[in-house]
Amino acid sequence: FNKIFIWVKTNKLATFLVIIVLYLISKNTSPPTFLGSRMQYDSAGISGESFNLSAPSGITSKSSSYIREPVYEAAPTPDIENRMVIKNSNLSMQVEDVRETINAISIKVRLLKGYVVNTFISTPEFGEDGTIEVRVPTDTLDATLEYFRGLAIKVVSENISGTDITDQYVDIQARLSRLEQTKATFEAMIDKAVKIEEILNIQREIFSIQSQIDNYKGQLKYMEEASKTALIRIDVSTSELGLPYEPIDEWSPKTVFKQAYRSFLSDLIKIGNKAIWIVVYAPFWLIPVVAVLIIKAYKKRKQNLNKTQ
Repeated sequence: FNKIFIWVKTNKLATFLVIIVLYLISKNTSPPTFLGSRMQYDSAGISGESFNLSAPSGITSKSSSYIREPVYEAAPTPDIENRMVIKNSNLSMQVEDVRETINAISIKVRLLKGYVVNTFISTPEFGEDGTIEVRVPTDTLDATLEYFRGLAIKVVSENISGTDITDQYVDIQARLSRLEQTKATFEAMIDKAVKIEEILNIQREIFSIQSQIDNYKGQLKYMEEASKTALIRIDVSTSELGLPYEPIDEWSPKTVFKQAYRSFLSDLIKIGNKAIWIVVYAPFWLIPVVAVLIIKAYKKRKQNLNKTQ
C-alpha cells in the first residue's frame, strides 16, 4: 500500500486520468436506451390487473347510526359448477427473428378477438430479445399456446397458473344485494322523515351506500371481464442466454450446471465489454501516461548525465 500511495503522490495527473476513465466506463457499460422500443396499449376498458377485490368498509359518515355492511372473508362455495377462474401463462422461447415472431403473435391474437397489452424489444449483448403481453379468450388458451410454441426453435420454459375468484364474486354479489336492500329501506324512511336534519342525514347515508354499490358493481364487472380472458406473457430471444430461466424441478446437477454455465458466459461477456471500453478510451489515458513516463525518463537520464560530468 505504501508503494501505491507513493506512486499516486508522484503521478497525480495519471491517477486523475485513470479515475476519469474508470468513471466513464462504469457509467457507459450498460446498453444505451435507444436500442429498445416499447409499445403499450390500453387494456380495453379493464381498469387493471391490480384491481382491488377487497370490499370497502361500511358507511363512513360521521352521523351514521344506521345499518353498516359487515366485513368478512368470502366463504367457500364448492357447490358452484361453473367456477370463475383468472388464468395467466408465461412462455419463454428461443426464436430465429424476434420482430417477426412478435408480429406473428400480434396478428394471431387479433384474429382470436384478443388484444395486445404491451410489447418491448431490445438489443442487449446476448442478441435481440423482446417481450409481449397479450390477452386472449380463456377458451382459446390451449390452442393459442400451441400456436406460439410452433413459432419457437426451442421452448425454454412454460407455465400456466389460475386464480379461482368464484368465492369472492359470490360474496360481493351478496354484499351488493344487501346494500341495495338497505338503500331501499333508507329511501322509504326519507318519505316519513319530518325534520330537515333527519332528511339530510338519510340522504347522506343513501349517497354513501350508492357509492359502495357502484364500487361493488365495478369489481364484479372487472372480475367478469378478467375471467373471460387469459393473460399471456411471452419472452422471446435469438439466444437462450437472453431468456429468463427459472428451473421448476428441485435440485439436480443438470440444473446447477446450466445455471453456472449461463452465469459464466454472462460474466465473460461483461469482462469483454469492459476490456473494449478500456481500449476505446485509451487515447484519454494512455497518451498522458506515456508522456509522463517519457518526461520522467528524460529527467532521470539528465540527472545521470549531470552526475557523470
